[in-house]
Amino acid sequence: MLIPLNEFPKGFAERPKDFADNLMIGLVKRWELNGKFAMGSLLKSIGGDKDDLVVAATEGILTENDLDDSPFPDDIDVGIPDFEITLEDVAKRQEFDFRKKCVFTIDPATARDLDDACSVEEIGNGLYEIGVHIADVSHFVYPGTVVDDIARERTTSVYLVQRVIPMLPRKLCEHLCSLNPGVDRFSFSVIWKMKKDGTVLSTKFGKSLINSCCKLHYEHAQDMIEEPDREFEEGYLPEIHNGYTHRDLSKKVNILHNIAKILRKQRKDSGAISIQQCKIKFSLNREDGMPSGLGSYKIKRKQQAYRRVHVESKCECR
Repeated sequence: MLIPLNEFPKGFAERPKDFADNLMIGLVKRWELNGKFAMGSLLKSIGGDKDDLVVAATEGILTENDLDDSPFPDDIDVGIPDFEITLEDVAKRQEFDFRKKCVFTIDPATARDLDDACSVEEIGNGLYEIGVHIADVSHFVYPGTVVDDIARERTTSVYLVQRVIPMLPRKLCEHLCSLNPGVDRFSFSVIWKMKKDGTVLSTKFGKSLINSCCKLHYEHAQDMIEEPDREFEEGYLPEIHNGYTHRDLSKKVNILHNIAKILRKQRKDSGAISIQQCKIKFSLNREDGMPSGLGSYKIKRKQQAYRRVHVESKCECR
């Protein structure tokens, strides 16, 4: 693309190497039928010696991928209903009322919006009822509303190194639609009746009610898998609600883990390809929240097997 030189930052023509780290954002204005290059103009230059490199790089990523990071309208919460479970809600979701069941979430330690949970119950004869419960955003967001229109445009939340650009307003993603422990939540569930060997006997879907008993981290689940009979010291695990104990959670995590290992082997035997990519994790400065270091995040094999059944369950539910 050809852009007039006088639109570039001062000194660009004389010292172009000084701007090697800048990201130039241009706009195509016209392209002649037989033209070799498009004609355009410079919208902005991102980066520079005086700019914070992380901030500049972040702005470059957002601009290059056309991501909207503008704040939500001030009155966005007006169109979001308050949380209330009516008798009608209970009646409609009676078959899928899991509020007294041992439902729990497992997420990274840094997770704030908990959008999925799981449960497993032994129902006799060597059978299990396994459930995956996804936050029911549709209960609060109606088609054609401002929130719905913005969410459709954004399509997903974007996780950057030092910040998150949410798809939904904070009231929804961190509160009403976050499956926080110890509180009732609306959800959409998929329930399998399954044998120990992973054979699915039946599947059913439905709008549900849950009350998560605990917000586990991946590290907690890994500890439970490696030491199933461990008596966890007080304060090591997050608070457990609804009368359940760490023994209950450890037992259920290990049931899911054992089934996950079988499912993973079946997938491998049937020719599935496993692509292992290095996952980068960043250390953030406590004072300003900016990245101060990086390293690789290693997923242990046992933890990976558990995540396999959890992720596959979520995919089918969606």
